[in-house]
Amino acid sequence: MQQSTILLLGQVLGCQLMCFIPLKAGAQVPWPPLCIQDVDWTAGTHHTAVTQPIEAPCSPSAPVEISGTADAEFVSGTVVHLADGFHAGDFSGDGRFHAHIDEALGAAADLVLVAPDPTTHIVDNLVHVEKWEKLEMGMRLPQEYLHAINTFFANYYPSSAQNDYTADPGNLDRAHDLNPYADDSLQLVMTLTSPSGDQRMKWGFYMREAWWPSNTDAARLDANTDNPLDAYRIRFRFAPDVEGTWQFTLAVKAPHTQDTADVTLPALQYSGYTFVCDAPVADNHGFLHVNTENRRLLQFDDGTSFLGLGTNMADIRHRWASNILSLPNGWFRYYLRDRKIMLKTMRQLHAVGGNYLRMAFRHDQFGPEWVNAGVYDSYYNVPACSDGSGIRDTGNCQYNCWDFDRMLDSARLNDVYLQLIIEANAPGGGGEALGWGNHPYVGNFLYPERDPITGQFDMKHFFFTPDQNGVPQYDAGVFYYWKRRYKYILSRWGYSVNIAAIEPFSEVDLLLTNDAVTIGDSSDCCPESFGTWPQDTALTGTLDHWYTKLIEYVRGEQVPENPAASPLGDNTKLFLVSYALSDPLHPHADSIYRHFANPDIDLIDAHMYLWQDTSLQDTSDWGMRLNFDKVQALRDLVPLTGVPSDARKPITAGEMNYWTEMSFGGGPDPWKDQIEKIFHNYDVSFHNELWAGAFSGKFATGLTWWWERVYWWDGSLVAPPPDDDPETGNQWQLVPFSNELGATNLLDVGVPGGYPIANKPIYHNFKPLATMLNNPDLQASEFFNWDF
Repeated sequence: MQQSTILLLGQVLGCQLMCFIPLKAGAQVPWPPLCIQDVDWTAGTHHTAVTQPIEAPCSPSAPVEISGTADAEFVSGTVVHLADGFHAGDFSGDGRFHAHIDEALGAAADLVLVAPDPTTHIVDNLVHVEKWEKLEMGMRLPQEYLHAINTFFANYYPSSAQNDYTADPGNLDRAHDLNPYADDSLQLVMTLTSPSGDQRMKWGFYMREAWWPSNTDAARLDANTDNPLDAYRIRFRFAPDVEGTWQFTLAVKAPHTQDTADVTLPALQYSGYTFVCDAPVADNHGFLHVNTENRRLLQFDDGTSFLGLGTNMADIRHRWASNILSLPNGWFRYYLRDRKIMLKTMRQLHAVGGNYLRMAFRHDQFGPEWVNAGVYDSYYNVPACSDGSGIRDTGNCQYNCWDFDRMLDSARLNDVYLQLIIEANAPGGGGEALGWGNHPYVGNFLYPERDPITGQFDMKHFFFTPDQNGVPQYDAGVFYYWKRRYKYILSRWGYSVNIAAIEPFSEVDLLLTNDAVTIGDSSDCCPESFGTWPQDTALTGTLDHWYTKLIEYVRGEQVPENPAASPLGDNTKLFLVSYALSDPLHPHADSIYRHFANPDIDLIDAHMYLWQDTSLQDTSDWGMRLNFDKVQALRDLVPLTGVPSDARKPITAGEMNYWTEMSFGGGPDPWKDQIEKIFHNYDVSFHNELWAGAFSGKFATGLTWWWERVYWWDGSLVAPPPDDDPETGNQWQLVPFSNELGATNLLDVGVPGGYPIANKPIYHNFKPLATMLNNPDLQASEFFNWDF
């Protein structure tokens, strides 16, 4: 301590000297001291010993009275402050009061309140947070911890001065460097005691503050070390689900790391923290789960019914804006322009009663881990292929995560619930050079075992690394990293009621070797991967086992004696499987759709498209009906999966729309597959998709893959073809075509003056359906509990 001040306020008997030091945390608000008040103890033992400062009472209107045979003792590692309203006296027998400082309890943590807003949620020195809302605190680690973390980054990125960010794990000093993202190296544990006395754990996480250094469309995320919160890179987040007074302690350990004197970093324990959980606000209904009455729809913790109304918003869409906006590598980089449009989309969806978006942790967007396994920070995207093809770019996963924090805040503000794709870059029959070739688990666990002749590897090892006897390892190999990633994701974002479902993989049936596939030049794969990859009939079984073990880790019972290896004990999130083929008549249906029978999977997402190419599927209006029926039939595969009818999983069509294969000339034709976006009457079709999905038993509807058309994203729709087709000389328009919002195109279809089609968004179609579904009488009825 730097100073000691005696504070004797109120009438005190048997009290030692008390030291009080105001906590300082820059511009942030320190966590308030432990508040003891509104008690009248005349008997019994009342001993409190904490690292936190003690305030008794916090408000004179809630006094502390200690008398009679009561045995009371206040011990703090830092401060005991007896304020107006405190009285101890009139003792009898063994009655006493004792207050003192015990430095052996340790110094209080440098802890600040980040959320909720301290100006409105600290009352009489007590933190208040509404039920199911975010409680977030930031911690500054002691210097010896910070030094070990700083040397880790300095050694891990030896060439970072050139913005290369190529990792060199071999350069690490294993005894002294501390990876803050390794949950078994830096152990951050929050132990909570609920008002009913139940205990549970939440894990802290390391993060960086970021910002947009300019307001231009082409701005990219960068570090924000000037933000006062950047000093508090350790965060804890939690959403309380029981009203009343909570208590919690914090523990920090790094048992495998030594300081510069070769002494293991000290284990730290902080106790004496409390907060009050108040009644929920009107628009927060808690977490979503399956409606057990019909196993068709979802409902919130408070019983409110939920039908998802929304679209995909699964990646960036500025392919056609790259040249217009001069965005370098604009077809894959995440720019401020994309962030603005996504936030605007949430506002637009909310304005018409929509409430659902399917989003993805893409590597070029919000993904927490890329290139470097187990280090969720800077990365260098090297060309994936041996011939040098692929992306060469740098990025930082922490900046992506910082921006996803803001996306979740916006989702909460706009009552939008997210179907979150965790893995949008898994190996498939295409996309290697520009996508999954830089996946951290591909580079570390698949590429090293490439067959030198065929260039192929075992996709099962993307999920588990076998031991020498071929048995999957759960605490080593690749599954060790899967668990770490999910711990980070759920520690950082698991508090949010606005994450409706976790989709571990997008379209699992397209995983490489799930079926036989021939890879060639057209698939954007590396030359060393060209050739025919045979079907691995054991892959779906391995994937099913991976789902089971991962979800067991997420939902399993916590082990307080071993927090580093403990399951997470998080039952707030639904798990979802999505399929691309969605065909119950597929010859390998019994293998592909076996996940229907997995009791840990909660939801099914069957994608449905209609192509004009008759080699793919029926293209008539009846073909759309047949595809729609396929999605319905998937849920009823009882003989196939063995799932009893009362345990079938809710289903939706998470991607849907159709294409017309119309070309306007030879050579590359950017307008191919795009004509519906402007010239077909998608307004009416989208309306029909919405209502058909809502009243056929889906848990969500409207999930078109043309979300940029629904909201008319700026720069995302291709400009229509030129006036004169170079091959035929046909005229298609009477005025130059435009892809600008609000412009009117005149089609030359034989109508005098041309047929006008205005460029307009169509998200207004959500409004009539949302209005009907939100009718109080309908909500109060049993409508949402019926089968469909």
